[in-house]
Amino acid sequence: MVKPLAGSAKAPIAIGAGISAGFGVLALLWFTRGALWAAPPAQLPGLFDYPSAYIGDSVLIPAAAATMAAGVKRLRPVRREPALVLVATILALAAAVAMQVVWLADRQPRSNWTSPTPHHFNIAGWWHAVFFVVVSVIVMILATSLFARLGAAVRGPGRQDAEAMLRGPWPPVVSTCLLAYALLVVHDSVEATTLSTSSSVAGLSIAATGFFVGAGAALGRSWTLLMRPLLIGVTAAATLALLIFAS
Repeated sequence: MVKPLAGSAKAPIAIGAGISAGFGVLALLWFTRGALWAAPPAQLPGLFDYPSAYIGDSVLIPAAAATMAAGVKRLRPVRREPALVLVATILALAAAVAMQVVWLADRQPRSNWTSPTPHHFNIAGWWHAVFFVVVSVIVMILATSLFARLGAAVRGPGRQDAEAMLRGPWPPVVSTCLLAYALLVVHDSVEATTLSTSSSVAGLSIAATGFFVGAGAALGRSWTLLMRPLLIGVTAAATLALLIFAS
C-alpha cells in the first residue's frame, strides 16, 4: 500500500536542505579563505573548478536524496528493513572512510584548494571528508529502505499502487540526478589520473552498479518498470552534463 504524500514532505525536504547546507558550509569556507583561515595557493583548482561539487553536492545529490526520502515515506516499512539498513550503513561508512584514507595516502594527488599538499587536508578538506562520509551513508540508507519497501510492495497487495508510483515522475528525477552527478565526477577526475581520482571513479562505478542492480533485484519481475526512468535519466543527465561542460 502506498500512503498519500500530503503531510509527509517535511522529512524529505529536511534531508535535501540538510545536504545542501553541508555544501553551503564548504562554500562559506571557500569565500572566507584568507580571511578566517589560511588561504590555499591561488594557482590550485578551487571550488568552482569542480562541477561535481558546486552543482552535484549543492543540487543534484540533495534533490536525489529528497526524492528517495519521499518515496520511502510513501511506502510501508518491512520487517527486515532495520537489519538491511544496519548492514548498508556499515558498508557505506566503511567504503566512504576508506575513500578518504586513499585520498590522503596518495603520494602524487592532483592538489586542490582542500588538499594543497599530499597527505594533508586543510579545514575545508576535513569538512568535505566529513560531508562525503555523512552523505554517502544517508544516500545508502535511503536507497536500501526504498528498495526494501518497493520490493515488498510489488510482491504484496499494494502492487498496483507501487507500480503506479514507479510510473510517476519521481524515478526519472532520481536517475537523472544520480547519473548527472556521476558524469560530473568522471569529468572532474579524468583531467589527472592519480590514485585518488582513480579510486573516485572506481568507487562511483561500484556504487552506481549496485544502485541499479539493487533496484532491479528488489522489483523482481517488475524490473522493466526501471527502463523508462533509466532512459529518461540517461538522456537528461547527458544533456545537462553537456550544457555544464559547454558553459
